[in-house]
Amino acid sequence: MWIDGNVDSGVRACLAEEFSSIWVVNLRGNQRTQGERSRKEGGKIFGQGSRAPVAISIFVRNPDAAHEGCRILYRDIGDYLKREEKLKALRDWGSIHGIEDWQEITPNQHHDWIDQRDEDYRKLYPMGSKAAKAGKSEEAVFELFSNGYKTGRDAYLYSFSAKACAENAKLAIEDSLPGRGSMPFSGKLVTATSYRPFIQQYLYRDYRLAQRKYRQDHIFPISNKENRAISVPGGGSTKPFSALMVDAMPDLHFIAFGQCFPRYRFEQRADAQGDLFNDSAELVRIDNITDHALRTFRARYGRNDITKDGIFNAPAYRVRFENSLSKELPRIPFAPDFDAFTEAGSRLAELHIGFESCEEWPLKIKFIRSGSPEPHHFRLTAKAMRFTDNSRSVLRIHEHVSLSEIPAAAHDYVVNGRTPLEWFIDRYRVTKDTHSGIVNDPNHWFNNPRDITAAIARIVYLSVMSSEIQVFMPEVISDDDPDATKTKAYFATKHAEAAHAIANSPGEAADQAFVDTISDLDSINGEEASEQ
Repeated sequence: MWIDGNVDSGVRACLAEEFSSIWVVNLRGNQRTQGERSRKEGGKIFGQGSRAPVAISIFVRNPDAAHEGCRILYRDIGDYLKREEKLKALRDWGSIHGIEDWQEITPNQHHDWIDQRDEDYRKLYPMGSKAAKAGKSEEAVFELFSNGYKTGRDAYLYSFSAKACAENAKLAIEDSLPGRGSMPFSGKLVTATSYRPFIQQYLYRDYRLAQRKYRQDHIFPISNKENRAISVPGGGSTKPFSALMVDAMPDLHFIAFGQCFPRYRFEQRADAQGDLFNDSAELVRIDNITDHALRTFRARYGRNDITKDGIFNAPAYRVRFENSLSKELPRIPFAPDFDAFTEAGSRLAELHIGFESCEEWPLKIKFIRSGSPEPHHFRLTAKAMRFTDNSRSVLRIHEHVSLSEIPAAAHDYVVNGRTPLEWFIDRYRVTKDTHSGIVNDPNHWFNNPRDITAAIARIVYLSVMSSEIQVFMPEVISDDDPDATKTKAYFATKHAEAAHAIANSPGEAADQAFVDTISDLDSINGEEASEQ
């Protein structure tokens, strides 16, 4: 919405110049969000007709206004309100004069009206910048960064099955737009990629079939050069900030509109003859960390063994700079206890990379039907897995099998708006694309249908361990706040919001049904968004 959208700062600046008074009543209802944030947004004002947020705005141009500049008055309708409750509030107010608790807003230098960013954020060291990316500055940790891969035709080019991926890609080649010339099929272009958090799929990676490859050919080239990258949300994301390490090319929506910061980048040799569409030429690996960043961190800490992803997962960092992180690329604080963050970052990175081979959490498997379980009893269907109890400790895979003793800590770790287990539940079901009729069957990802239980046990282990790592991260993240006073104030606010959420949320059973519905809609919209 224009009230808080990052790309709408120019609109807000113009409005503040053009008018002497502005009144805004934010009715919320943004259902393009997820999880707790979606529940806080409350009911949609126009019912099922729209998932977009709604606001009532009144703009007044009065040349005789007694006050200087533009007076901006803002009223948020509140959290967790149903559509009927919002409409009742409007009726009770009657007009703007019926609202007694207006909030007067003073825009900051970035033209933020609400959710204003923390000016201390600008003191931190930039993770990346457009200037550094263009070679005009060295003041950034990483020189190259890029959006994730955008196919524009996910159903044809992504699949849990390598064989199906190849067959569907042949259909895409046959149906490709005229004027692209000869496009022979190559089985070597079927590669495993990071599709969603902790969800890998096969991708047919011919750049001529992609809507945008961005700079992914310089980060994860087809020639399978080893690399690692930190993926964070990009501009336009409505999800809370999160960071994940990947060792395979990420999709654009792996993390919402994600930006990918690689350890290395790959360039063609100057004397090499490359292929415009596929990076088949000999490539040279280049260190993507700038010399300026190395000098800065070495001077600060007097050491070279530095990792840079740990700090981003610290709750203190994500909470304190929440508004700034939703509007800008990440910046790195000079944390006093650097060892704690390097250790946490290393452990998180290994969990992120090794989620398909890490330890399994000891879950209890229950075969619901009579008789002995056979492999086919474990096969996934089109029906999504569901929790069967309010504490979400029992997960029913389908009518044959359920898993119990899922610990509460498995639901504390959130990535891109969902827990890893929620991502797994959302993606591991048989789906059929509406337009093409193509079926994507996650059963093909496993050598044995029984492996689904081991995969879930690993996701639970990853979630619990990640949550524990975060809990023990230091509260002090910068020298300008040595006693963590600012951070503790932010935490106090968040705890108060959480208490309000518990007191005002619907019953947990109804809440779960609501989340399931939204997850289904978000899944559909996610596919549509990636094809726009």
